[in-house]
Amino acid sequence: MKDRKIRLLLVEDDKVDQMAFERYVKNKELPYDYTIAGSVAEADKIIKSIRFDVIISDYSLGDGTSFELFDQFNDLPVIVTTGVGNEEVAVEAMKLGACDYLIKDAEGNYLKTLPSTVKLALKRKQNEKELQNYHDRLEFMVKERTAELQAEIVERKQAEEALKDSEEKYRAMMETMKESVCICSPDYRIEYMNPTMIKRTGRDATEEICFKTLHDLDKKCPWCMHDKVQAGEHVESDIVSPKDNRSYHVSQTPIVHGDGSVSMMTVFRDTTDLIKLESQLRQAQKMEAIGSLAGGIAHDFNNILFAIIGFTELSMFAVPEGSKVQRNLREVLKAADRAQNMVQQILAFSRKTEKEKKPISVQSVLKEAVNMIRISLPSTIEIRLNIDADCGPVMADPIQIYEIVMNLGTNAYHAMSERGGVLGITLRQEEIGSDDSKYDLNLHPGQYLKLIVEDTGHGIDANIMEKIFDPYFTTKGVGKGTGMGLSVVHGIVMDHGGDIRVYSEPGKGTAFHIYLPLIETGSVEREIISARPVPTGTERILFVDDEEQIVQMVQQILESLGYHVTPRTSSVEAFEAFRAKPDDFDLVITDMTMPNMTGAELALRLLKIRSDIPIILCTGFSELMDENKAKAIGIREYIMKPVIRDKIGRTIRKVLDGCRERGIIKRILIIDDDVQILDMLRQTLEREGYEVVDASNGKKGIRLYREKPADLIITDIIMPEKEGIETIIELKRDFPDVKIIAISGGGKIRSEEYLSMAKKLGARYTFSKPVKREELLAAVRELIG
Repeated sequence: MKDRKIRLLLVEDDKVDQMAFERYVKNKELPYDYTIAGSVAEADKIIKSIRFDVIISDYSLGDGTSFELFDQFNDLPVIVTTGVGNEEVAVEAMKLGACDYLIKDAEGNYLKTLPSTVKLALKRKQNEKELQNYHDRLEFMVKERTAELQAEIVERKQAEEALKDSEEKYRAMMETMKESVCICSPDYRIEYMNPTMIKRTGRDATEEICFKTLHDLDKKCPWCMHDKVQAGEHVESDIVSPKDNRSYHVSQTPIVHGDGSVSMMTVFRDTTDLIKLESQLRQAQKMEAIGSLAGGIAHDFNNILFAIIGFTELSMFAVPEGSKVQRNLREVLKAADRAQNMVQQILAFSRKTEKEKKPISVQSVLKEAVNMIRISLPSTIEIRLNIDADCGPVMADPIQIYEIVMNLGTNAYHAMSERGGVLGITLRQEEIGSDDSKYDLNLHPGQYLKLIVEDTGHGIDANIMEKIFDPYFTTKGVGKGTGMGLSVVHGIVMDHGGDIRVYSEPGKGTAFHIYLPLIETGSVEREIISARPVPTGTERILFVDDEEQIVQMVQQILESLGYHVTPRTSSVEAFEAFRAKPDDFDLVITDMTMPNMTGAELALRLLKIRSDIPIILCTGFSELMDENKAKAIGIREYIMKPVIRDKIGRTIRKVLDGCRERGIIKRILIIDDDVQILDMLRQTLEREGYEVVDASNGKKGIRLYREKPADLIITDIIMPEKEGIETIIELKRDFPDVKIIAISGGGKIRSEEYLSMAKKLGARYTFSKPVKREELLAAVRELIG
């Protein structure tokens, strides 16, 4: 249980109590993997399909009481809750088999005892394991004692009494085991069944033939090791029972009686769920491998597209406006744009891109998806569209909407692949009112976009309808599906604030109804070639990319915009060029994935040399870097390849003009273990326009400086873990040009002596506490402006 979350079922019809439970579990970060049932009927259905570790059930439910479910709870630990305040209810629950009870109060204080109550209930499982171990030890003792008694005829009566006592204890243990256990005679007749086995078979089948009762077979089980057990061997095997089609690990052990006859005890441990988990793990590993492959393909493809788009744009401006060549080049750009969308689909599939929601027209996404589906469908499947062109926009990620249509379309194709049929796709607006109970939707009243994808295939059986959105669940054969398609669709719809319903009848087809909330504003189509003039400039740019073709293309684009470009195909060479003349550049644009030194590493090294240099990171795809990480280390802009001329031109101006408008904000690192002093210094310096970061000791301060260098460090001298003197020594050793101000309130020796040492070690200014605001600011301005 320590290695996984506790699987918990909460049976509660009060939404407020449900929310209080969920909030408490999340706030306390309790290790619960919980499911909530709102009624007796719902709980009954869930228990039949999911195995739980513990049940928490309200006594009074909308369609009955929790007592009606006790037969379904079986051997699970049950905790009964009630708001009635009647101790008689709790007593009755305990009589029926509950482990404990909780009296609910209006303030929700009863939840505070929840973790300990659950822990006590789960202790029962641990006790069962201990009982099993005790059973094994006791069986050995019984056999040993029996052998001794056979050799001691004079003590037979005493031995028989001891054996009888042992058998009663043995039976008591068997009665509490969660595994199904039975004992069979040499002629295959059942001599004993524990309660778990009785429940599995539906009756006490003592004296019946074991293979027929337990497995619905007409002859001895193929895996039966009766002969070996009769010979005294212990045998274990793994089987799938024809009776319930579940997997079991079977342990068969001989039981020797006083008259020399041998019975066979068989313990059935249900391993069905474990085998499913192992299968899901293997499938997840396959999906991870596919995702890694997709990321690699996307990176290389984006680099190729970058060159195609860039050189095409350059060529467009080199031919007459409106010429046939320019029109052809425009078509090349459109094709490259579609290819770029395909890359985004690959990355979306591999779950390696952040999903960007924006106002979109679903009609246009549908058109692209249907064209793709149409290519893959055989002539026996007809597509019928009913698209309302006046449908309003939704706030969504177009790649994910495309993924919804493709997954549902593929599902429909599989349902009709043998006999053919009709794939229908409908799109329309629909208003859902507060009293529209007929929809049975988890949606707020309002206007929604309704997408219907339906087929005339074989339909879905009612007994698996509840599982179709489960990850990895599939009815298709090996190689025909991963079981992820509908799970992905469900996740996307929920993430977009919508809902999904399925209507199906075996033999007549299936219809998926998807609802997405409409928004007020309309969508904006993305332009391939912007009608606006691309901004120009004359600044000096260091451009770094390990692809020679990309470097040549970008250099031409930037020079056509008026910039002075220094190109480099090696990040190491770019670093050396910058270190030699750091003031010769106004901007650095670097690729991320390069040999020897990545773009992020290059950026950090450049910022240590010149903290005010603006840097743009450009990448085809990287698992190591995203926009948030890039900006956290000081990079101004993060853009994905391929980049069109308009975008790179506007991004450059945004960065350069932004620096010019606001000036370069200087960064100060404060190191002090006194929270009040940290707060006072932060407020003082931030009022003067400085960016401030802080650390409570020298060890943390050095780590922060290594991650992102500051223009100035203000450090206290006396601190825990790493004192100021040690901090100054290490910083000046690794970063000789670092600017430091030391402050001290004294310690074992006077502050003047500490500060004198700091001055000798390289501190530019030193101050005794309390520091005068005007003197400190004057020193800061002199050092960093």
